[in-house]
Parts: sequence; C-alpha cells; structure tokens
Amino acid sequence: MSKTTGHLVTFRNDRLGGRLISLLNTMRIAQDHDLPFRVRWHENDDIAQVFNDPELFFEAGFVADHFISASEWAETRGAAARLRELDDPTPAGLRTHLEEGGIVLIDGSFGHDCLLGETAEAVSQSAADLWSRFPLAPAIREARSPKACRPRRG
Repeated sequence: MSKTTGHLVTFRNDRLGGRLISLLNTMRIAQDHDLPFRVRWHENDDIAQVFNDPELFFEAGFVADHFISASEWAETRGAAARLRELDDPTPAGLRTHLEEGGIVLIDGSFGHDCLLGETAEAVSQSAADLWSRFPLAPAIREARSPKACRPRRG
C-alpha cells in the first residue's frame, strides 16, 4: 500500500445494492492504483437497519482494517471531494491529490467508475476479478459456493 496521507472513502446511506456498487468501485480503484481506502457504513433506524452490522456481510478483518466510525467520517466529510470534482481525474492526478492529504468520496451506485485514461474493458475485468474474491462474511461466501446449490425436486 502506498504511503499517502489521504485516502479514498465510500459512503452511501441507502440500502445494500448501492452500497455494494460504491464499495466495489472504491476497492477497484484502490487495488488497481495502490491507494488506501476507508468505508463509512451508515447505521439506519428505518427498514434498512437490517444492514447495520457490516460483519454480517463482510469478513471481520476487512471491517476492522477499513471501516471508520460516524465521528471519524463527520470530522473529514466536509473536506472530501467527489471523484468527478477533481481537477485531474487521471490515476496520477488522484494519487497526487491523496498524497497531499486529500480525501476522495466515491459514492456512485450505477456502473463502474473509471479514471481518465482507464479503458472500460480493463475496469470491467478488474471489477469482475475483485468481485470473485470480495471479502464477504463466511456465511455469505459459503452460500455463493457451488456446493451450496441443491437440486430441486418436483
């Protein structure tokens, strides 16, 4: 991992699908460009409260290493720039922004986020590779395995 002082952060306060797409985009950019990232997992008090515990969805070590608290996010949120707001949205420009202590919010919930100069094909393949080894909680990972599929009778 690079020694930058800034980081990427993903945050959405909606339901699971948007959060996962945003997280996958954040992790893909971080992985492909060796950048640090954080996750702010919002706790809801409405019907979405079933998503409040990230360890129900992700490996405990992943949560411990990357998830930040509401107070940590509150301290830095105002200084975060969205990816589309960067003056130089290339990999080099993003790295420079983070090396200068910048925080970049990745919060899109549709499709793949691409940096200027990345090809859609390469981004799509990288995201697919990442999804195949996404740090899902053991119960979810086991449910995704071919062994978990049972033939139906009748």
